[in-house]
Amino acid sequence: MNVKVNLLALRKTLFVIPYLLVMYLQEIFFPISSDTAFSAAIWGTFFGSVSAGEISSMVVTINSMGCFFLFCLLFGEQLQQFFGNISIVFFTRIQNRRKWFFRQCLDLFLCAAVYTALTLLVLSIIIARGAAITSVTDAMFSLLFMFGLLFSILASSCLLTNWVAIRHGITVGVFTSVVVIVVLGMAATLFFDNPLNIVCNPMCFNRDIRNSPLMMGLKLATNLTYLAAIIAAMGQHIEKMNLLAHTK
Repeated sequence: MNVKVNLLALRKTLFVIPYLLVMYLQEIFFPISSDTAFSAAIWGTFFGSVSAGEISSMVVTINSMGCFFLFCLLFGEQLQQFFGNISIVFFTRIQNRRKWFFRQCLDLFLCAAVYTALTLLVLSIIIARGAAITSVTDAMFSLLFMFGLLFSILASSCLLTNWVAIRHGITVGVFTSVVVIVVLGMAATLFFDNPLNIVCNPMCFNRDIRNSPLMMGLKLATNLTYLAAIIAAMGQHIEKMNLLAHTK
């Protein structure tokens, strides 16, 4: 992907800013109490408090899910656009499809990193108006950990969208990712205190994770393992796929 196309793709990440401003109007007009630590506030604002019977936690979860859906909509055709009528002509110039796929992944990961950074920057500005930064180290650690979590989920869900879209189109691709994210989100809420769910469910973010460095490490390692597995499986599929079957 050339520099011009890269910049056009990166510009699409800016759509997350108005989304966050609209979805977090309550936090903008009614700042968080100054008694709340910044790290706890930003965690609770984006991921919510996963507890049984709390409607507010579901609202916050929907807000965070919306960030994932928006990214899939913006970049769900990042790889899929190379398949279809032009695929045979295009891939005749590609000697190694797997290497080409990995380069496309790097472009997508750059967009996911910028999108994640913008998300955390906007939320930090909103929360800093009220919450107290009692420890800069703790705040930075929370932001770095959240960056890793959000990046891995965005990259995994968007790759899944592109993978399904190659065969069935962008609409089905986005719908598939939405269903997967919603189902995992529901499981995270229903089994919020289950240790296996806490570690293995990429959509589960409760206090046990935030308060334990070990759980943080396990959570991040699990999410990155899912991402690596999707990359490996999708790369192999693209390398061996019959391009004639994907022409229209």
